[in-house]
Amino acid sequence: MTTTTVAFAPSVDRPARLDPRMTFDSFVPGSSNRLAFAAAQSVAETPGRAYNPLMIYGNSGLGKTHLLHAIGNYVQENYPGRKVLYVSTETFLNDFIRAIQTRTQLALHERYRENDVLLIDDIQFMETRGETFHEEIFHTYNALHGEGKQIVLTSDRSPRDLAGLQERFRSRLLQGLVTEIDQPDLETRIAILRSKSEREGIDLPNDVAEWIAHRVRDNIRELEGSITMLRAFANLRQEPISLELAKAHLTNLGQEQVILKLKQSSRWWPTFTASQWRTFAAPNVYDRWCTRDTSRCT
Repeated sequence: MTTTTVAFAPSVDRPARLDPRMTFDSFVPGSSNRLAFAAAQSVAETPGRAYNPLMIYGNSGLGKTHLLHAIGNYVQENYPGRKVLYVSTETFLNDFIRAIQTRTQLALHERYRENDVLLIDDIQFMETRGETFHEEIFHTYNALHGEGKQIVLTSDRSPRDLAGLQERFRSRLLQGLVTEIDQPDLETRIAILRSKSEREGIDLPNDVAEWIAHRVRDNIRELEGSITMLRAFANLRQEPISLELAKAHLTNLGQEQVILKLKQSSRWWPTFTASQWRTFAAPNVYDRWCTRDTSRCT
């Protein structure tokens, strides 16, 4: 009988590399995240020795994923001989299912257990998964931790509140450092807006930064997204970003979704083609514009 060996193929949705924009230099520390920031720097500088495991938890959009990438980028730059893997829990699950389907579990073990730094995002999604997947992550954790390899995980809740995890896995997470990222205060939110605008060469007036920061309190992604949307509108209008522009065209700021008001009756509107809009606007803005009238997107 001829035996066919099937090579393990990782999930296609796995990021090809760490996001180079997410570094410690581009992270804005404040009172709400200072401990998590310092702990992330420590594990990046001395992997496997400072805090192992390190668990960072907090609501979505507060910088947990940024710190994971920052750790990975720092290790890759300063310890080029060490293997780093960043993965979401969902991608880990997809790889696990594929390995079962193709009977390549040993190759999966090698893929995940031969790393010096393993970064796992959003482990709260483990709660609803089957016992077999819990066993896989538990044994992967044990294999790496037993060899002094660094493990960093994130979640939207503390391990104490993740009732769907195996008790023995939760207890191991609690043996390390568990740190929370909270909502940024006003000064930190303003600093985040200024940092984002400086990195992207955007002239953001102080009064606009303060106006946005007062309205977006609990989501850094929305803070940064508001600058992207303002830049798109300023480019379309061919005028600088101003408080009047922000107040006129950003509505529901700080709520579930930022909505960019599109005034079709304005004199400038007909002068912009779909290709020009696609060039100037952020992709999600362009998609929203097309959704309202598909005849525009030609």
